[in-house]
Amino acid sequence: MIFSQFQRRACFLTLPQVFLFELTAAITALRMNSLPDILSAGVLELCLLFLSVSDLETYVIPNFLVLFPAFCRILVLCLCADTGALFKSISSAAAVVTLMIFISMAGRRICGGKGFGGGDIKLFALAALYLGFERSLLCILDACAIGLCTALFRQRKQLPFGPAISAAVVICLLLP
Repeated sequence: MIFSQFQRRACFLTLPQVFLFELTAAITALRMNSLPDILSAGVLELCLLFLSVSDLETYVIPNFLVLFPAFCRILVLCLCADTGALFKSISSAAAVVTLMIFISMAGRRICGGKGFGGGDIKLFALAALYLGFERSLLCILDACAIGLCTALFRQRKQLPFGPAISAAVVICLLLP
């Protein structure tokens, strides 16, 4: 059922998008220390690419493309028997979700706009699973800067935020 829902919202990748994915996956693989980390980061980046294209075309971030890399990350941490890192990742995701809901509610109350969508908040939680709390705060700032630059460049009333978040996640993954 999940796959049939995603097939109805089919998105197609262009050659530059595939090249960009391959380049970032190769650079990320060089930065990771173990094969499970490389594989989970590759799954994350591939899902980020598809959900960015989906968000650009349909303004929808499919849940499967957020849940699958989250499951992969948790599975890798469980298989590595690193309970400290597992607890840190899950608590970071919970803290980021709480922070983003608070920011979204405050933004709605102050500005009267829509605020962050549920997919955006889930995407920030996914980023926290991979990056930890401190680096996910940097990811939030990067995503806002990228989103603001995109909004100024495109000059549209409604702008999908998923691609900006995805780009910020990849940037933060590549940072030391």
